[in-house]
Amino acid sequence: MAEIKLSDLPYGSLNNLEDNSSGDSGDRRRTGATTFLRFAVEKVFGKDTLDNVAELNGVIVSYRPVAYPSYKNRTAMFEEFVYKINETGDEEKPEENPKKYASFAYKVYIPELECRPAPKSFNDPVLITYPDIYSDVEGTQNLPLELGTLVAVKYEDINNLFNPRIVRKVGGPIQIENIASEAINEAFRKGIPAPLGDGANSNYVAKSKPGPPTEAQQAAADALGVESAVIQAIEAVESGGSASAIRFEPHKFYEKAAEFGVSNTELSKIPFTRNDKVPFSLVASETNKNAFDRAYAVNAPLAIYSTSFGLYQVLGYNFEGYRSNPEGVSYELLLTWFKGSPGAKTAAKKKDWEKLASLYNGPANVKKYAPRLSKEYAAITGTTPTI
Repeated sequence: MAEIKLSDLPYGSLNNLEDNSSGDSGDRRRTGATTFLRFAVEKVFGKDTLDNVAELNGVIVSYRPVAYPSYKNRTAMFEEFVYKINETGDEEKPEENPKKYASFAYKVYIPELECRPAPKSFNDPVLITYPDIYSDVEGTQNLPLELGTLVAVKYEDINNLFNPRIVRKVGGPIQIENIASEAINEAFRKGIPAPLGDGANSNYVAKSKPGPPTEAQQAAADALGVESAVIQAIEAVESGGSASAIRFEPHKFYEKAAEFGVSNTELSKIPFTRNDKVPFSLVASETNKNAFDRAYAVNAPLAIYSTSFGLYQVLGYNFEGYRSNPEGVSYELLLTWFKGSPGAKTAAKKKDWEKLASLYNGPANVKKYAPRLSKEYAAITGTTPTI
């Protein structure tokens, strides 16, 4: 069996080395006096952010299978070299049936390095400019790392960002909007265009699986006179089945601040980034649990009024009761809300998703929530989405 000869590995095959010490020399054959002085000053006063940095953390935003050797995937490259010799006995004659190599090329977003905008989805053109990064993590040759996985990337030459490799998993996967979706990644790999912005709902993947409702879901459906799958769909869209889900709405807090006696000084402690698209905040740090705690410290009743909680994300509730029994209170709030909204109850019975989304989530959110309700219901019942 043929083997790679050491003489077959020319300079630069395994290590990217270059003479970069000319600036430290006063030898006129290597550099001029002016250049030497410039290098000396830069060395003393220049910043080196990457000094002593061995690895950089990033998040996997896409991947694609690769079945051919490349310079960036050197293991496959050298395996191909040996394979060609074994098959043909001639290093110069290419084989008729090239060997395939199971591996994955990843796109990793490292925010501290990127001057380019973060990708909005798997078909974002900016991904074409991201380098392919291969994995050295054991067990990833045939099974890819999940989307949203936090990984450590090590560069062969970090100053030139040369030959990056994934060397280990750091954590995750984490949920990232328009990124942590296998359906979107599949579309990217196949080269299928997928819309962004409001059209991102076409990439929404239902969380639900066909199956019967829980006793609590069935009881709620019976109390409202609606199909149990509708209750299951609302729960899947609103909280993904997490009874402890919470979303603080700073725009609601601001709307009712005067009514609840909140001063301008107190109001300034509640961050709220306004935007031209929707009335509510799009900043996660302004709507999460910490944001609620911050508002609760300013004015507890108004914070409660301005927050959606539980399986069905209903605004306003008894905080102590919710903390001790989030699931039970979730269903109690759902029934109370529907009883106060006959139109939503009718829409739920008719499975009028747009009307239900308008009443439940607000008119500004119909395009987002109506298709999701339709898809979750279809996933539960084994039918085709109507939107």
